[in-house]
Amino acid sequence: MSRTRRQVNCALFPLLFSINDTIRTAPTSTTLNSDQATSSTEAQPPPERARGTSTAPVIRFFVDPNSPAAKWLKLNPDSPDAIYMRKIADNAHAVWLGRWSGNISRTANRLLEQHAAQGATPVFVLYNIPGRDNGGYPSGGAGSPDAYYQWVDDLGSAIRDRKAIVILEPDSLALSVEIADDGNRAMRYIIINTAIDILRRRSSTIVYIDGGHPNWHPVNRMVSLLQQGGIAKANGFFVNAANFVETRRCLEYGRAISAKTSAAHFVIDTSRNGRGAPADAGEYCNPIGAALGNPPTVDTGEPLCDAFLWIKVPGESDGPCNGGPAAGRFWPEYAIALARNA
Repeated sequence: MSRTRRQVNCALFPLLFSINDTIRTAPTSTTLNSDQATSSTEAQPPPERARGTSTAPVIRFFVDPNSPAAKWLKLNPDSPDAIYMRKIADNAHAVWLGRWSGNISRTANRLLEQHAAQGATPVFVLYNIPGRDNGGYPSGGAGSPDAYYQWVDDLGSAIRDRKAIVILEPDSLALSVEIADDGNRAMRYIIINTAIDILRRRSSTIVYIDGGHPNWHPVNRMVSLLQQGGIAKANGFFVNAANFVETRRCLEYGRAISAKTSAAHFVIDTSRNGRGAPADAGEYCNPIGAALGNPPTVDTGEPLCDAFLWIKVPGESDGPCNGGPAAGRFWPEYAIALARNA
């Protein structure tokens, strides 16, 4: 394929990130400025940005003991590959929410209670926008804008005033340029804007929207897409979701976008970017030779970059390509290769 985008899985994944680059097996503490999370029943002003100070309140995140990698380790404790799988199992990664999640209110409440029991803050990846992925491997999504708004509202109602972080609809803005119909493309931006409004109106939620990646759109085009998608009222944007572009280039890209979006903050998916993007720019689906990137952390060394996250779950297939299973299926051999290559 010629386009330099990426495929996201459509399974449910537990996430979260740790304070530093050491491997964790229990809830961890980190800092994320609480100015990013506001709650009100009235219209919100433009969100404040994180200041990157060490005086921010502590937020706890945990590593899920029942992640696919952790389950593999329980079944294969004596495997010579256990040392590699542990690099994934002992780090944190995302909770993806979509149509497969069933009743979103019950699912969200269950997840929120699990995290609250350990004093942890959830990070949710919402992946249910109508016409999701424009027909790619993980295509799907809610049946209509109204159905989507209700779904997001149900999630917001479940979160209520509890703190949560939302990665809102990977690919939704960067891929919107491929929507041929002008009306449908405009509706995509309306849907994203409305989702931001719903989430920030009813909950203490930090919302990041889709910022593509450096190999996809030039900075000015991505800035335009972000502006249409509501960056002025979101807390920031995310870069490199489920892709492979090295951290250095993602930081440069994020800074350039931030300079044109009133110093918007950003997060980077470093789950599989340890060796950078494949030489074949079109090879975005389970590329051979990929490696784990920076472990999840808020210690990014960049004031504008709030965190390195494993948004994509390392080892989850991008789709039936390069020998992989269906999108979202855990592929132990690929997970081990990612860790071995790191």
